[in-house]
Amino acid sequence: YATLNSGLRADRGYVGHKAAKMMKRSKALEQRREAAVEEKTALLLSISCELGAYLSGAGQEVIETLRKFGENLGMAFQITDDILDYSPEAEKFGKIPGGDIKEGTMTLPLIYAAAHGQDHEILKEIFAKKQRTRQDVDRVMAIVKKSQGLEYARSLAKEYTEKAQVCLEALPQGEPKQAFKEIAVGMLERQI
Repeated sequence: YATLNSGLRADRGYVGHKAAKMMKRSKALEQRREAAVEEKTALLLSISCELGAYLSGAGQEVIETLRKFGENLGMAFQITDDILDYSPEAEKFGKIPGGDIKEGTMTLPLIYAAAHGQDHEILKEIFAKKQRTRQDVDRVMAIVKKSQGLEYARSLAKEYTEKAQVCLEALPQGEPKQAFKEIAVGMLERQI
C-alpha cells in the first residue's frame, strides 16, 4: 500500500508538472497571438485613428484618445475575425468557415481549446499535418466549441470593444464622437 501510494503521489507530481508546463506554453501562445494581433490589425486601426485626429488638427489629448480607441477596436476586430472562422455565417463577412483551421492558423479560440480542453493531443496531431481535410476542420471546430474557446474569445472581444467605447468618453460631444460610437457598436453586432 505504501509503495502504491507513493507511486500515485509521484504520478500526480509528474502529471501536475506536465499540466503546469502545458498551461505555461498555452499562456505564451496566447500572448504571442495577442502580440501578433497588436502588430497587425490593432496597429493598423490605431495608426489610422491617430493619423486622422492629427490631420484634422486635434490636440494631443484627442490624438492619444483616438489612438487607444483604434488599438482596442483593432484587437476586438481581429478576435471577432478569429471567432467568425467557426461560424456558418462567416461567408456574410467574406470568410470561408474553417478557413483559418485549414490553413493552420492558430486563432485565439483554438489556442484556448488546446490549453483548456481535453483534446489537445488530437489538436496537436491535426495541426502537425501539412494539409487538413474537411473532416479535420469539422473535428477541430467541434473541439473548440466543446472547450468553450468561442465563449472565451467572445468575452475578450467584448472587453476590448468596451475599452474602445470608454476611450470615447473623453471626446467632446458631436458628430465625430457619434460616428466612432456607431463603429464600436457595429463591432459588437459583428460578433456571432
